[in-house]
Amino acid sequence: MSSKTDPNSYPYSELLIQAINREEPSASARPARAQDLQRCYDLFATDQMQFMLLPSRDTVAMLTSQGSFREKEPLPGKILYEFGDLTLSVRQDVDANIVRTITFAILEQLGSLPNASSPQAMLKVRNVHVDSLTAITTFLANS
Repeated sequence: MSSKTDPNSYPYSELLIQAINREEPSASARPARAQDLQRCYDLFATDQMQFMLLPSRDTVAMLTSQGSFREKEPLPGKILYEFGDLTLSVRQDVDANIVRTITFAILEQLGSLPNASSPQAMLKVRNVHVDSLTAITTFLANS
């Protein structure tokens, strides 16, 4: 899910969806776009959406109750992968196999994802989902 108020996240989410579906067709991933950041927060908080692709500053604000989200509870999410200024986050309670599968699909398609962080750089990012780290470590060990 991305936000209509961010001009970069939706087009990038379409690229990301294509890459994931190319690598893992059974994922049947589809992009979604919420009206604004508040709606993104609400959909993620109520488990109506399990993934968000938003600017990093907005993701951090939602996950840590900072900025315009300081009056709200921190979202139950972790970082799955970073793409320049965009961060793909996932709910902490998403099935471990799904998180590893999506992460591995991203890793296999890095060449088609502009500004994607290197796997080595992702190992240094704070708040990365443990199953994403497992996928990244396995990917690097097999490369």
